[in-house]
Amino acid sequence: MSNEVIKCEVTMGRDKSTVVHGHTIEEVLEKLRDFHTMAKVEREYFIKKGTLDDEIASGWYVKVDA
Repeated sequence: MSNEVIKCEVTMGRDKSTVVHGHTIEEVLEKLRDFHTMAKVEREYFIKKGTLDDEIASGWYVKVDA
């Protein structure tokens, strides 16, 4: 395994940004999936706020089969 690290930065507008690092592209993709899958607490927050559909439609989150 190489000592070099892959860096991936994903941004959306001015207020959303994710930076992940990994030794393989698979590691980077796994981290991106983890960060961009809406957790239960996030889902509940957006439901209470009334913006869940907008958040999902934004494209920022990975679609998960229910």
